[in-house]
Amino acid sequence: MRISNQFGFQHFSRGIGFLVVLIGLVGGSLLAQNTTGTIRGTVTGAGGAPIASAQIVARNTSTGATRNALSNDAGAYTLAGLVPATYDVNVRRIGSAPQSRTIVVQIGATQVQDFSLAAQAAVLETQVVTAATGVETRTSEVATNVT
Repeated sequence: MRISNQFGFQHFSRGIGFLVVLIGLVGGSLLAQNTTGTIRGTVTGAGGAPIASAQIVARNTSTGATRNALSNDAGAYTLAGLVPATYDVNVRRIGSAPQSRTIVVQIGATQVQDFSLAAQAAVLETQVVTAATGVETRTSEVATNVT
């Protein structure tokens, strides 16, 4: 009788071990399911040179919500955690012509969108600064005559 109990316990222990492993695998995959999407890519200029510090703005066309990113030194950018929707993506950098694109983001998908910006002269607006024309006639200085 002792042998059969020992065999039953070993069989039971293996079954429990198998269930723990199975729950860990299934539970982990359930937790890893994604409900958002990502847009990533690179921003380059003339001759394919990477453009650092380009501003990337993705605007959800249905809600108006925006997400921003800056390209790194290699020109790479990532906009992660985007709600699935259609986005207007604008890329700009001073000295370059801006670019826009409409991108559809889907659940669990990464949309790779590379941008190539053309050089453009920066146009600055003229600012006129004027000062008040009044002349101060009073002072807080105190004069003393010493004799």
